[in-house]
Order: sequence, then structure tokens, then C-alpha cells
Amino acid sequence: MVITAILILHSESGINLFSQKLKNLQEDLFSAFLSALKGFFNTLSLGGLSSFTTEDYVVFLVSKKNILTSVIVEKKDYSEKYFSLAFNISNSFLNKFKKTLERPNGIFNLSAVKSGFDPLLNEILEEFQINRDHKPSEEIIRLYVMETTGKLKKVLFTGIDQLFLIPLLIVVNFITKKIFVLENDQNTSGRSLFYANRELTNLNQREFKLEFEIINISTPWGCEQIIYQVNSIFQDSRLLKS
Repeated sequence: MVITAILILHSESGINLFSQKLKNLQEDLFSAFLSALKGFFNTLSLGGLSSFTTEDYVVFLVSKKNILTSVIVEKKDYSEKYFSLAFNISNSFLNKFKKTLERPNGIFNLSAVKSGFDPLLNEILEEFQINRDHKPSEEIIRLYVMETTGKLKKVLFTGIDQLFLIPLLIVVNFITKKIFVLENDQNTSGRSLFYANRELTNLNQREFKLEFEIINISTPWGCEQIIYQVNSIFQDSRLLKS
């Protein structure tokens, strides 16, 4: 197993709900990761995915509802599949402890959480290892722009400046199954937005079987947040695969 550690934090209190170290990780470094993760809750509220690197590790982050899940791996073992793993862990944890997480007093029996989730996590990791060995890497993020004809055009990521310069940017997140329509230019016409949503509805039906949620974002802060998350994912991929 190439995973170093898995952490699940509660978004409101910052409590470490669950942790499992799968490799030897120094206690001071483990504590540093915990402290760093607590600052990611607000910045991940929209896109749900991000990652950051240290000298030796890559930390994959998934924010869903009221928990933040992180999967820490050694930098040499980088794979975008760890986003999928973190997302699956998040879903399983939320399903297992839904009532516990909804308690208004925020009191958690951490030992019960640990003993209750350990067997389920082991199953998830075993299945992930099988898929990792036999399945090709999956697509995480796809980018589109609107052509003057009113049709969608897929574009390749070249850098964060490119993302800010596209007046109407479409980001498809395959892990969280969300499609973001980013209105980078406040002068974007309503007609362009209409065509974008129409084409995306057709794409959602044709390619994704209507399983994706289309979200329109026009605030500068919201657009910037998604763009920085997209940049984080692509930059890690390009850096570690080069």
C-alpha cells in the first residue's frame, strides 16, 4: 500500500474524526498536516477538490457536506485516482455516520467512530488497490469554452492565466459530478449564458446520463475559487508526471 495516511475532519469544529496511518509518519509532521487541513474548509466549499504538495508528500482533499477527507501519499506515488479514493471514503463515512454528524451538540464518540469505520475503510482500500492495478487513470477535470457558433469546445489546460482570460469557462468535475459555468467577464451576455446552459444540458443528457449538477457562478470570488482549485489539480499532475 502506497498511502501514507488518511484523515477525516469535521468542518464546523475542526475535530479529527478519523485517522489512519498506513506508513510510518513522524508525529510532528502528522500534527502539521492536521493544522494545515483546518484552513481548507472555506476554500473548498464550491469545487470540492484540491491538493497540495510538500517536499515529500501529496495531499489529496475532498470536501463534502460537513467533512474534509484527505489522502496523503508519497510524491513519487502520485496518481489522480486518489481524488476518487478520497471521494469514495467521504461518501462511505457520511453514509455510516450520518446521524452522528448531524447532532447539534457536536459530541462525537471517536473510539466508536474508529472501530466502526476501520473495517469499511479496509474494504474500500482493498477494492481501490485492485482497480488501481488494472484500470487506466480516469479523467478528473474537463474544460470547455463557448464558440461564437454557440457550441461547446473542449480546451486543454495551459496555465492559470488562461482560465481567468476565458469570459465564459465551463469546468466539468468528474469526481463530484458537478458542471460549473464560470462567468469571468461580467459583461457576458444573457444569450451566451443561455446557449452555454442549453449545450451543457444536452451534454449532461448525452454523455453523463443527467447525473451531473450544473452550477452557474457569476461572483468574482466564486469563479476565482474554482479556478484556483482547477489550477491546483492540473499543476500537480503536470509537475509530478513530467
